[in-house]
Amino acid sequence: MRGIMRSFHRLGLGVALVAAVLFASPPARADTALFWSMPGETFGWAAGYPPAIAESEAERFCKETGATECRQVLACPGGWGAVAYAVEPEHGVAAVCGLASAEAASTWAFSSCIVVSGVVCKLDAVFYDSGRSVERHDDPDAARLRLVQWMLSVRYDVGAVDGAMSPKTRDAIKTAQGAFGLPVTGQVDDALIERAIEMVGGIRAVADEFRFTHDKQRKDHPLPAGYEFSWGPNPPKPLYTSERLASTQDTAKQMHILAKAVIRLGAECPAGYANSGAPVPERGPNVWRVDCAEHTYYLEVGADGADKLLP
Repeated sequence: MRGIMRSFHRLGLGVALVAAVLFASPPARADTALFWSMPGETFGWAAGYPPAIAESEAERFCKETGATECRQVLACPGGWGAVAYAVEPEHGVAAVCGLASAEAASTWAFSSCIVVSGVVCKLDAVFYDSGRSVERHDDPDAARLRLVQWMLSVRYDVGAVDGAMSPKTRDAIKTAQGAFGLPVTGQVDDALIERAIEMVGGIRAVADEFRFTHDKQRKDHPLPAGYEFSWGPNPPKPLYTSERLASTQDTAKQMHILAKAVIRLGAECPAGYANSGAPVPERGPNVWRVDCAEHTYYLEVGADGADKLLP
């Protein structure tokens, strides 16, 4: 049994985010707790202890970083947990516990951190209720690979978006690296992630996609209270407004955003791209006509991201 402490910033889709966010069967013998301090942005976690001890150990580890306002933000009766944080100089953190696999926990924490911070995050630790942990500082882990697969799938055949380096995924990475003017290694690195993010419309597009998927996941399979925590000082604003759509010079990006918008509202738009799209001022100031294959939709773009389809 063990606990561990970490200090943020001192350690220098539809994607199917979690293939199955299944809750672990709660073992009576063990508990997991995580304490967080806003000043200093530090935390401490403990797993594999009886509940009362897990809480006291996690609080102790948090305070050992020099934190002054440690408070409990997670408490789970077992299962896998993970913590992800935004890299300096950005700020943001997300943590989860009680999930059925390391992949589910790491992907949930990683994507939640992107949503609240608006930057690509790093996984700090993935841990199990037995106290076993898997350190994930700089490895191209499954969560990062899943992110790359989802982004590249817009233009390339990556195979399954599952966080596994299949031959199709490696070939797609090599093709993308060549197209981006990067060294062709077939490996995920920061340069590839940065260029792929630009390709899909920027980090706001990624955060918006993850936010939508998380909201759907919470609706369909809500996590119990105390199983997840996230904090970010500047949550990303909505990806687009009608004005931003009209002013963009990148037609492919514009068609992709319009297609995603109607798909989220339950409409069909094959391949994730609209054939054409344009403002329709006679229907309203923020109404767009969106043509997807044989379907035509009228999309009202909400200023706060609350879009809707008009009859």
